[in-house]
Amino acid sequence: MQQLIRHISLKRKSLGFDELKAEVIDPGFCTRCGACVAFCKNLGFNGQPKKISECVLDEGALECSKNGTCYDHCPVTTALSSEDVFGERGDESLGFYRKVVPLRATKEAILQKAQDGGAVTSILCAALESGRIEGVLAVDKDERWRSIPKVVTSIEDLINAAGTKYWASHTVQNLGKTIRELKLRKIAIVGTPCQINGVRKLQKGLLNVKQLEIITVGLFCMEAFSYEKLVEYFGSRLDLKKVKKMDIKKGKFLIESTEKIEIPLSEVKRFVPEHCLVCTDFSAELADISVGSVGTPAGWSTAIVRSQVGEELLKNAIEKGYVQIEEAVSFGPVKKLVINKRDRATDEIKRRKNEKLPLPPKAVK
Repeated sequence: MQQLIRHISLKRKSLGFDELKAEVIDPGFCTRCGACVAFCKNLGFNGQPKKISECVLDEGALECSKNGTCYDHCPVTTALSSEDVFGERGDESLGFYRKVVPLRATKEAILQKAQDGGAVTSILCAALESGRIEGVLAVDKDERWRSIPKVVTSIEDLINAAGTKYWASHTVQNLGKTIRELKLRKIAIVGTPCQINGVRKLQKGLLNVKQLEIITVGLFCMEAFSYEKLVEYFGSRLDLKKVKKMDIKKGKFLIESTEKIEIPLSEVKRFVPEHCLVCTDFSAELADISVGSVGTPAGWSTAIVRSQVGEELLKNAIEKGYVQIEEAVSFGPVKKLVINKRDRATDEIKRRKNEKLPLPPKAVK
């Protein structure tokens, strides 16, 4: 680990966890991604980041950045741009990209578990099979649909973890375990836009080393929901152990259980966390490849290939026979949701400014 992380001055930091707690966690802007705790021995995660020991930096401590690993790598304190990551700004709506293609899994085992077209699982299964990556930071679930971040190293486990979970997961926290304990050096991580932002900040800071490659696969995301509040809302009406799938389609929150349950999305919007309301990124603009169901027919996925690494992943999945590809994709629906999310965040930030309410640091700086 010491060889993988570049040495940075251990001078006392002007900002750190106390400021992160005051500016991000306490006001409700924490995305629960886990970036702040991934490489810090003084922090832990129990529903949200917590200090487990005082931040006393000594010879045995992991190197910190200018304001501390926790503050500098939080996706809410500052946000990177497409230009920061790819060297180009790109399209006004979609960010920088090389191509946009509709994808669908060819393996029946993946389609049976997939949320839509199974593109993410297929691309990563092909990468594991070819040795392009050694492991995937993914999200599984327990019998009550609680999110469980996992480090997956087999195709079978990756397929079992397929499907969308509509609440936060501290996926990025597992980067520390993956590098430090499992000694993996070629890693893929699947995440929402905020999680990908945290990973990119780590790549530019603490993990800026040649011996380590982290590939990012981003998910289209309008918002997440509070698991606890949704469970309370459904109460005894829903046995989570019998739920097979959850989805959002045409303004409805859909649940497949012993019966199909449809709830207007407007009914559960009140369970959207604060940090989602001020987030402007729908299409995971900083990922190597971004994937979602918008813009393609049912059973297909839209893939936005942004980097050379993303192109390599797609080419590998095609050559390995894991995905089929079509030529036509509808940009309109994707761009509409991009604009809707940006407008919503802009309006929410203006409202907070007018009412003198707390703002996320990246909206102030």
